[in-house]
Amino acid sequence: MRAMKPFFDTIWNFEGFEMVAFYLALFIGLLAAGFFIDMLMQRQGFGPLLNGIYALLGAFIGLYLRYNYFLRAPWFGYEPYVTMGLIFGSIAILLLALALVRNRVWR
Repeated sequence: MRAMKPFFDTIWNFEGFEMVAFYLALFIGLLAAGFFIDMLMQRQGFGPLLNGIYALLGAFIGLYLRYNYFLRAPWFGYEPYVTMGLIFGSIAILLLALALVRNRVWR
């Protein structure tokens, strides 16, 4: 994911307040996403924290797919719909697949 290298370099170079603020915002966003997904999935969900972690994992899977397999065409400058579609699609597929496995295995 060479396209994400500047973003990751910025994150790894945070110090002091910037590091604390970034990771605190990441944790709060993770919990907010987990609560929202838990509210949508209700009994099929895994709880707010695990839903948030799975959403983060799904987002990274979507970004990985986007930058390694869905390369942008040379005549387009920016394709936000492909990126957002892959991120949200991979989160939805991951959560639905895990809910299906959980409901079939832990009965």
